[in-house]
Amino acid sequence: MFEPKFLHQLVDNLYEDQHAIIKEHELKRILETDNNKGMFWEKVLEKHMPFTKRLKANAWYKDFADGTDAKFATAVRYTSGVFQATIGNVENKTGHLRVCMVGPGDKNRKLYFMVIPPSYYRKSPHPIKITFKNFHPMGEAWDKYRCSFQEVTNPIVDINSEILYTDDYQYLLESNEIHFN
Repeated sequence: MFEPKFLHQLVDNLYEDQHAIIKEHELKRILETDNNKGMFWEKVLEKHMPFTKRLKANAWYKDFADGTDAKFATAVRYTSGVFQATIGNVENKTGHLRVCMVGPGDKNRKLYFMVIPPSYYRKSPHPIKITFKNFHPMGEAWDKYRCSFQEVTNPIVDINSEILYTDDYQYLLESNEIHFN
């Protein structure tokens, strides 16, 4: 069972058929730039979630057909000296957030995973900030929603889900593709 603890393990797994130099380049790029970090995490999830499919990059409200969204955050040191990971751009999201956070440290950055339900992030201030103390995440959101890699890649069963009327749903209703008896 794949249970990565460090960022390089995710990179190695996603690019398993690539040469080591490619893997090193991707790891360096993730650590040094903000470009495509989210896309990297989406691809990791896509590989490990055969029960759903990744949607086109411009899909509205969600990254996956099951209604969930991928969020990747890296802990950075603020001028106050505090390390925080920021989970942003959640205002238009509608489903659970599948979160991968990279903790502070050297190139062997430790990974932390969360599944955050809409009931939490719709009530919380945006963006969601996770503080690190002694190189470990802490706080209410972390305590409530932390999980393993296996849990972050499992199907979401939400007994408290609500119906969200989107334009797509309205189109289906109007086109009589949905019939109620």
